Amino acid sequence: MRYLIGEASWPAVDLATRISESGTLLTRTDTPEDVPLYLEIGGHDLAILDENMLQQGLRLKRLQALAPQVPLCVVTGTASPERRASLLSSGADLVLEAGLAPEDALVRLCATARRAHGLPTPEIVLGPLKIDLLTRRTYLHGARLALAPKLYETLEYLALRPGQTISRDAL
Repeated sequence: MRYLIGEASWPAVDLATRISESGTLLTRTDTPEDVPLYLEIGGHDLAILDENMLQQGLRLKRLQALAPQVPLCVVTGTASPERRASLLSSGADLVLEAGLAPEDALVRLCATARRAHGLPTPEIVLGPLKIDLLTRRTYLHGARLALAPKLYETLEYLALRPGQTISRDAL
């Protein structure tokens, strides 16, 4: 999967580093004006926004209109129930509190992104081929395949979009 992350604070930068270390592809920006541009270009399965970017003028409703199929996650330092409710009612699909255990954050992000693709579990099964989205591993007839990162990313991208024609530029 490919995530877009808008980083405007250290917790968001730390989260981006953890996501990158997990092998998930990232488009990173620290400029609020870049987020809508990246969403328009497409190819992202999830957008993660630092709450500070919302305070700098970025609007969730506008981002939803640009890419309605891309779930929006907000990283916030304020974990009050009122603030979470406010962000969710403004258009966020997920709110992550700063300081959340990295493993928990990664699983929540993956779940939100895969659900947007209509996947009930983090596995894609296509006949004898199985793709595990959490571990980024592939299996054919139960045997693990050793794929180069770019080949895995291409296979995952295609598997997440069954029946769709994918342009070379999109890949």
